[in-house]
Amino acid sequence: MLARYCRLTRTAPRVPLGPLSYSAFHCQRVLQSQEHHHVQGTRHPIKVQSPKHNRDEKGKKKKGFSRKVMAVFFTIGALGVGYTVGGVTRSYVNKRNLSLDKVSKDAADINNAIDSSPSIEELEFLNNHPLVKRLREDVNFKESKYYDEIPHEHRENMVTAGLLAGRGYLTFEPLVFTSSNQKEMLYIYHVGDRLAGKEGVIHGGLLATLMDEGLSRCSFPSLPNGYGVTAQLDLSYKQPVPENSFLVLHAQVEEAKGRRVTVEGRLRTLEPILSKSKVLVEGKVVMVEPRWAKYFIWLLK
Repeated sequence: MLARYCRLTRTAPRVPLGPLSYSAFHCQRVLQSQEHHHVQGTRHPIKVQSPKHNRDEKGKKKKGFSRKVMAVFFTIGALGVGYTVGGVTRSYVNKRNLSLDKVSKDAADINNAIDSSPSIEELEFLNNHPLVKRLREDVNFKESKYYDEIPHEHRENMVTAGLLAGRGYLTFEPLVFTSSNQKEMLYIYHVGDRLAGKEGVIHGGLLATLMDEGLSRCSFPSLPNGYGVTAQLDLSYKQPVPENSFLVLHAQVEEAKGRRVTVEGRLRTLEPILSKSKVLVEGKVVMVEPRWAKYFIWLLK
């Protein structure tokens, strides 16, 4: 026993063994053991939350709740102020006899007093053109006007039917020839000098609009519910388009799979001699019908 205690306390001084030596070594070991346990006990201090800390957390929760309540009341107040200001403004406009209908009508009159009927010269050109004659005689094609299937109240929201329609713009309502299987369409336009930019060349943005509308319209009959959105539009401009030109867009469905339809088309000049017609723009559009389209169409019916 005595040898074991001596090994545990190597730092203790060597003293002669006597009757009191065992007690000295024993006391020293007990003190070292207590000191060792004290150090180990302080390695993992226990954290005790004070009541003040709990009160701080409750205070933060109350502040967060109060901020949310204030945000709700602020939103309601802003809506109320907006509604009040809108009502006052509307009453003021009514008193001044400036209704929205009158403003839009005046804007249309200032624009160019939209006249979508072709002139005598244009009618003669169209009626005598070999392509128009052939399509009218073909029983597999049906002639219609561009906006026949669009409700009158929605036409003014279309760029080509409102802002870009009339003398000097899209001179007359485009003619549309649709095949019996509804997978092929031909559109005939006339673009005026007011749609031209530098050196009498028609703006490329207008051509992109015509291509997008024409190709997309050709895809609608092939979609499950006749409604789709443009997922991809690829255009390749081949030649500049001169102002005051007759144009023909030939669109055809290339692929139809479920809610996805691909249509390709070419925009050409409508020359008196078809062999002299020039390809101006080539394009392809991918139309996709949204999953919610059937519910959207049901609401419109």
